[in-house]
Amino acid sequence: MRLPRIVGWTASVIAALVLVTGAAIWLGARSPMARRAAGDYLGGLTGLPVTLGSLSVGFYPTPSLTLGDLSIAQPAGFGGAALVELETAELVLPWKSLWRGDPVLHAARIRGVTLRAAIDKDGTDNWSAVIERLVEFAGEGPSAWAVARLELERGTVEFHDARSDTRWRLSGIGLSASDAAPATWFPADLRLAGEYGQQIVHFGVAGEVRLDVDGGRHAGRQLRLRGWVGGEPMPVAGIDMAGTVGHCLYDEASGLVMLERGNLTAGGVTADFTLAVARSADGPVQGFAVKTASFAPRVPARVLGRPLPATRDPAALGSLQVEAAGRLEPGRIVVDEFSGQLDETGFGGSLEWPTAGGTPIVRLQADRVDLDRYLAPENEEAAASPQATIEATIEQFSALDLDAEIRIAEAQAAGAKIRGLRIAVAP
Repeated sequence: MRLPRIVGWTASVIAALVLVTGAAIWLGARSPMARRAAGDYLGGLTGLPVTLGSLSVGFYPTPSLTLGDLSIAQPAGFGGAALVELETAELVLPWKSLWRGDPVLHAARIRGVTLRAAIDKDGTDNWSAVIERLVEFAGEGPSAWAVARLELERGTVEFHDARSDTRWRLSGIGLSASDAAPATWFPADLRLAGEYGQQIVHFGVAGEVRLDVDGGRHAGRQLRLRGWVGGEPMPVAGIDMAGTVGHCLYDEASGLVMLERGNLTAGGVTADFTLAVARSADGPVQGFAVKTASFAPRVPARVLGRPLPATRDPAALGSLQVEAAGRLEPGRIVVDEFSGQLDETGFGGSLEWPTAGGTPIVRLQADRVDLDRYLAPENEEAAASPQATIEATIEQFSALDLDAEIRIAEAQAAGAKIRGLRIAVAP
């Protein structure tokens, strides 16, 4: 469901409801005839049966239309629950929109709307045909829709893909925007909650957006992010998130998505980031760059419910800073280059992590490491000799199921200094 089609759908619905308002004025909005006429009109527009529970019209100071208990049926083969259910929608429009049929509104207030999107086992979805009809209704020519004030409350989107039995749900969707129009910057605030498996997400973003439907380029700037993630494997309290994105862009022709000048704080870690998503023959490829501020690694590990082991030196694993650049490819995460500082140790290397199972591949170089500090406090045998210390270190890495090669310019083990140490870990 591409963004321009959604915007075109919205403009078409606005234009259609403007016409419904005019018809309702002449037919008498509260009469069964008006409700049937409006339902029949919208049914012809969407190609699906539409029922309308209530319809009322106001005249002062400008025309307004209030719809209640609207339901759009599912296409055949997608079950009995409605494709769209709407509790109430109130539209306020200028008189010139009524006479000309222009898709321009003073205000649109929508409350309690549910969309049930689905894909059957053959790969057919239940929304494309409706959108095509609505976009066709909008006609050719430059976009001309405008909404001075938009408010959405209690929105819900339910999705089911029968091919993989994938299900997710977004609820509590709220949206507010003002002076919305094509190819112009306008302020907007989006809020929602999501459920996927055993995970729950609350998310919000506010800032300025620009929808250039005709040019096929859409952007946001000065975005403020806030959110919370909970459920398995998160701790009971969940994880709070807050951040900003300086600029984001979506280009329809190339499929490029970019997030620039991003900053995010979550789980005790603050990081600057950029993200770019582009199409490839094998699927989308996501390039990223991230740089964290210095943080205590035990904090996010504890927040994620995976506390780090105790160490002989209680101050070990006290400070970490990481900078990395890489890409998300189908089936794997590739970090072409990373560097950072763990306590007094500078390090760098590369990483390849299969996302569908498999053994991570790590190549790591470090300048100097005091291995004695990171031994388990109860492991006295490991501290008895340099060889025992190195073997204990290898054993700790082996427990992680890695294909790793670690080169240390200078290591300290059982008080002895070892130069040019190489540790190989096989899965």
